[in-house]
Amino acid sequence: MKQAKDILAGGAAALLAVALPVLVLALALESVAFSPSFYAYEFRALDRPAATGFTEKELLEASRSLWAYFRGDLSTPQLELPKDGQAVPLYDQRELAHLADVRRLFRLGFAARTAAALTSGLAALFLAFRQRKRAWRWLAGAGLVGSSFALLLFLVGILLVSTNFNRWFTLFHLLSFNNDLWQLDPTRENLIRIFPEEFFQAAARTALLRAVAVLLSISVSCLLVLKLPRPSRDKK
Repeated sequence: MKQAKDILAGGAAALLAVALPVLVLALALESVAFSPSFYAYEFRALDRPAATGFTEKELLEASRSLWAYFRGDLSTPQLELPKDGQAVPLYDQRELAHLADVRRLFRLGFAARTAAALTSGLAALFLAFRQRKRAWRWLAGAGLVGSSFALLLFLVGILLVSTNFNRWFTLFHLLSFNNDLWQLDPTRENLIRIFPEEFFQAAARTALLRAVAVLLSISVSCLLVLKLPRPSRDKK
């Protein structure tokens, strides 16, 4: 009976170890993807107003339209901005088609985040009720294993992003899209002019660093919990 109980607990712990890093990464990506302060900083750092002819305020307005579109609050990210004395559409049809593809990726990301949150919560609850007095050790063990393994992967990710981003950025697009709409022309298409490759490199690095910081905190906390003395009746 105890063996079967431990097998079930082991399965729940494994699910928690996998789902927790997925949840942390998803939240870290969202914290950057929808961050006004990050966008404003990068627009200034990359001198986007000079490169695009739009003011920083207009660029942030365009960004907010994208956020609302990706979240499903708007049916189109299109908006008109003043240029040469008249209001003109910001994106052409090719850019709008690519943004529709990007929105589908965001929806997958939202679904993955929700699934990871539910899995983590249910696995933790199962361990809490199934193991009772030993639950804290199971939870800490799962958190330590999952966060430690993910830390290694994310640190490698930071190294790859910092050394050869173009290669991995291109591979990401080839795997994520079944068309070439992502290959935009910076001489005439605003989407790539507003968000050049350097913007996405900074976004990826920032999200990974945030995820690493959270996972490191989880790892240290779980390790400290596991070092606490066991209750006398839990000792063998």
